[in-house]
Amino acid sequence: MISLILQNILSIGLFILQHETMQPVEKDFWFYFVYVASTLIVLAVIILTVKYLINPKEESKNHIKRIILEDEGENQN
Repeated sequence: MISLILQNILSIGLFILQHETMQPVEKDFWFYFVYVASTLIVLAVIILTVKYLINPKEESKNHIKRIILEDEGENQN
């Protein structure tokens, strides 16, 4: 039973790979512009995520994190 299911999945996958269902795209200026812009956005998000994950710089006295930590500290005493 499982081998039959796997066989059907493989045959569908091969059918899709053999027949092109997408039209070729013209690689003009806008294609490269969107490609480069999206790559830059993704890189910026990755860099900023790692930067703020390593060093968040939350030093404000009224930051929400401080309020939560103070509440938890009072409950433990």
